Formats: sequence, structure tokens, C-alpha cells
Amino acid sequence: CLQSPIAGSPIATDIVFGPRLIREAVHTGLEVVFRGNFSCIQDLTHRSRRQFLSRNERVIKTLPTLCFSTITQSPFSFVSATALYIMRTYGHASDGLVASVDSVLSNSFVVRPNADIHHLGPVMNSPPWGFRFLPRSTLQRFEKPDIKEEQTTSSQCMTVA
Repeated sequence: CLQSPIAGSPIATDIVFGPRLIREAVHTGLEVVFRGNFSCIQDLTHRSRRQFLSRNERVIKTLPTLCFSTITQSPFSFVSATALYIMRTYGHASDGLVASVDSVLSNSFVVRPNADIHHLGPVMNSPPWGFRFLPRSTLQRFEKPDIKEEQTTSSQCMTVA
């Protein structure tokens, strides 16, 4: 699960259940700009994700899962405003779209990189003044990372240094 909203996204929940103006603006933007469907946002709400997890609990418990959970604190990422919103509104660190606590499946292995990585980071560059991933040539030194394991109440947690 790469930065997945396992338990939902506070941003999606607030869009769907928040002010009508915001909901309609996102709905229109998804349909006109991305030719998408608003149900993709509805599927990411906490309520919808809880229902999914409940319906599939037996199957989920039998699958070994690795969750990759990131956070951003950079004021220069594309999602810095939403990361700040999640922190101020809900008190949770996030990758800008998914709170760290919502990105982990119970009884899974968890990787939390010791780096500032926003939700869009793996698929797009930040603006020139913001965080950028290292070029591939420099990543080879991370092939065998130092991994510290710590037992959490619901998951096995690894911090990659």
C-alpha cells in the first residue's frame, strides 16, 4: 500500500461532507478537467473506507501487507496547504492528502521513510523551489538501507534511515 488512504482521507471526507460550494466545485473540476467521477472522492471518505474494511475484514487479515506511510512538513510542496489544514484541524501529520494514522492497515508491516515526501511526490516533481527526489544515480547507495524495527500496537514498524 503506497501512501494509501486505508482508513480514509480527511480531505475527501471534508469535501464530501463539507460546504456545498466546495463539494460542487470539486465535482465540476473532476468532471470537466479530469473527465472523472465524483464517486472517486466519495470512495475515499472515512465512512466509505470503514465500510470497505468491515466487509473485507476476513480477507484483509489473511494477506501479508506492507504499508508505505509518509509525511510532509515542507512549506514548498504542492500539498503544503492541505498538510497544514490536516495538522491544524485534526492534529495529525500527513502527506498532504492522507493522515499518517489513516495510511496504515492493522497487522501490516509499515515503512516510514526518514524523509519529507508528500502524497504527490512519487508521481510528480515539486515546484523548483520545493522538495525533489534524488536522481536515480544517487539512489543506489540506498539499496541496503539501515532498518530499525519497532513493535507498535497494531503493526510491525520499520523506519528507513
